[in-house]
Amino acid sequence: MKPNSYIAGLLVAFFMSGEVYSSPVFSLPSLNVIKYQDSIRTTKGIDPEGVLYSLADSGDGEAQYYLASLLERENRGDSLLKAVNYYSLAYNNGEGRVYALQKIGEILNRNILLKKSHYATFVQLSSMLEVEKNFETTSVALSNYILFDELYADDYIKKILPLYKRACEENCIYELVEGKGLEKEGRYQEAINKYRSAAKVNHRALTFIYNILEGDKYKYLLDLAKDVLSEDAGYKKEFYVELANILSNETPPSGEAAYLGEVDQLLNIAIEMESMNALEILIDYAATYPGYYNPDFVENMITKLSVQSPQSAKFYRAKMYTVLEWGKAQPAKAKSLYEELVSEEYFEAYMGLGRLYSRGLLDEVDQNKAIEMYAQASNKNISAADHQMAIIYAYGRGMCRNYVKANAHASLALSNGISSSSNAFEYSKEQLNEAQLMLVQSLISDIVEKRSHEK
Repeated sequence: MKPNSYIAGLLVAFFMSGEVYSSPVFSLPSLNVIKYQDSIRTTKGIDPEGVLYSLADSGDGEAQYYLASLLERENRGDSLLKAVNYYSLAYNNGEGRVYALQKIGEILNRNILLKKSHYATFVQLSSMLEVEKNFETTSVALSNYILFDELYADDYIKKILPLYKRACEENCIYELVEGKGLEKEGRYQEAINKYRSAAKVNHRALTFIYNILEGDKYKYLLDLAKDVLSEDAGYKKEFYVELANILSNETPPSGEAAYLGEVDQLLNIAIEMESMNALEILIDYAATYPGYYNPDFVENMITKLSVQSPQSAKFYRAKMYTVLEWGKAQPAKAKSLYEELVSEEYFEAYMGLGRLYSRGLLDEVDQNKAIEMYAQASNKNISAADHQMAIIYAYGRGMCRNYVKANAHASLALSNGISSSSNAFEYSKEQLNEAQLMLVQSLISDIVEKRSHEK
């Protein structure tokens, strides 16, 4: 977003090269860091030679910020924890990279475990922000208000919003702020309309819409997808990915997930816009509905992904070896690849191992072993693992069925944005009495406390 003028001595001319929700590009002072940026496409892991860490640990604010952005991109619990710490260093109590404060807020908003352990510090860091110093500080404050509206008084937001609104030219978030205000007042339909308008600028509006929708969310999202696909271009790639992701995880009224051509179309649009995230989701979607995809097409997508993310490509190739319908199933080879990835600290591979045991692809179904693998993943703050454990505990047979654990893990999954856990949550809740529901809350607290100390 860009300011267009000085406003009442408050918003100074601060021109940003990127939008509020994308990382700005800094001119890093070290040739080693520049070389690192070039080699990241082919080198395994983050900073294998420690060059970037050395710069960051020596106090280089730009290196701290860049390292944090790479760690955040990995989207694993341990990496996100490090990202929060390096963003905090880059922020430097409000004297450094102010945008780092917003990045911390975004991470805490989507990760309940890190929020529990770091929210108090985040509030303290936010108190050090000089909100009315310039356009950047004002926009960061408003962005954090959208996620955590308790940070600032509503009257204060109403005071600074007109100044921001007059100064912002592009990638503006004032409609999100206005939508949040309407939502807090209970004017939900007006808030949805405001968020819908904001979605072209910021894909996070979709999450806000989803959270306040009542009734048939599936129908609303599907109708929205159809409307978007019939419109002219104008949305950002993140919007297409987010809508496809939410829709693919939403349960239709029938209760049974079904293939949607709209999801495929949305993801392909994002892939044409060079979204690696969309590429991963489409590969996963193809594995979920193999009858609609040719395995050679999927292999080509995996090869394309390997250029940017070799570990992710290995993960999805292993998954391809578990799809019986494509005639290329090699479960033992898949297990070997997953174990390699775990040794490389690519912890999403625990999800693949859990799937192998849960579906009995290696031998017989072993849900206890599957739970063990999913627990390893969840201890690394991989939210999808809680969803899988909730499913096993809610619907599994014999000793695996445990409605208290099912409800606890479904609650954690829902808190981290896994909307598809709602069925397991509601079903398990119906099986519990008041005393057992209290046990659920105690178990959630124990799990969160344990995971907040995971490294």
